[in-house]
Amino acid sequence: MLKQKHAVRGLPAAVEGLEHIPDRGPLVVLAGGDGRRPLDTALFAVRGRPTRWLDGPEALHALAHDEAVVVRGVEDAMAAADRASAPVLPVALWPAGRGTRIAVGPVLPHDPVRYSTRDRVRSGGAALTALVERTRNPEWSAGPCSARAAADQLDRVFEALLSRTDPLPDSTLYAQAVLLLDLGRLGDPHNIDLRVGRLRLTALRNETRPRPVKAAALWRLRAGAEEALRQDPNHLMANYLLGRWHLSAPGLLGGRRYLAVAHLKAAERLGRGDTRYALGHAEALLAVDRPTAALSALERVIEAPADHPRTERRRQSAIRMSRALQLSRSASSGARGKG
Repeated sequence: MLKQKHAVRGLPAAVEGLEHIPDRGPLVVLAGGDGRRPLDTALFAVRGRPTRWLDGPEALHALAHDEAVVVRGVEDAMAAADRASAPVLPVALWPAGRGTRIAVGPVLPHDPVRYSTRDRVRSGGAALTALVERTRNPEWSAGPCSARAAADQLDRVFEALLSRTDPLPDSTLYAQAVLLLDLGRLGDPHNIDLRVGRLRLTALRNETRPRPVKAAALWRLRAGAEEALRQDPNHLMANYLLGRWHLSAPGLLGGRRYLAVAHLKAAERLGRGDTRYALGHAEALLAVDRPTAALSALERVIEAPADHPRTERRRQSAIRMSRALQLSRSASSGARGKG
């Protein structure tokens, strides 16, 4: 029997392997080790859905220091995976002071045709034992790799928020973003992608807030983006956020359109074909009255593959902007000719 647990149960002491957690679809978790279980938090941060657990201590909570229990736990997990057509995710947990260290491994082979039951149980037991040994190491630290994995997952959540195509509600996506920021800081509190990600989250949350609140958030965004660029002048998202800030902020508050052009041009160069950056660059060029360069940037958006609803929306926006700009230039040329 399955039972459902909704609660997020606090942050672990350290976590690695977030990149191995499937972000959607059914999943069987094979957890081994001792200690309290903030595993719900890590799973929710990636998946945005409550975890469904198997009843019984031997079905899901195989203790890796008892080989017989490991075998039974892996066998039960494989059987559950076959019934649900789901991958099996090995996870190790071990107490660390008042917290718990978590290590997540790659999903186990779950093709019953290609892999025999014996091979699958053997690989599952080996994976679980190795992960537990890792978390038991007192010198183990999730480190920078964990922070990078959290930052990558955070980018995916932001895309879901902006595209409006994810079935999860915005409130859940915001909760995921906050948890991923917190989990990433466990590995590296100075990770620049996570720091810029926090700025990005603040900007998104304050889009519909009252003007004074929004203004204060925008000031923090500018200061944070400038600090990030002092550390890494080629940081893509910091350039994009700061360019957008200068494009939207009035001159009395420090908005400088020429700086918007510079930062958004850098973002387009660093973004390697992502049309959001080309479209932002085009808007900045229009703001400084450089129509020829703006048309060229808009053409890059129009010609790019539109393989996602959000990309198609940008393409349609670029088409409208390009037509309006060409009509305006034609009208101006006609007026000069009559004169």
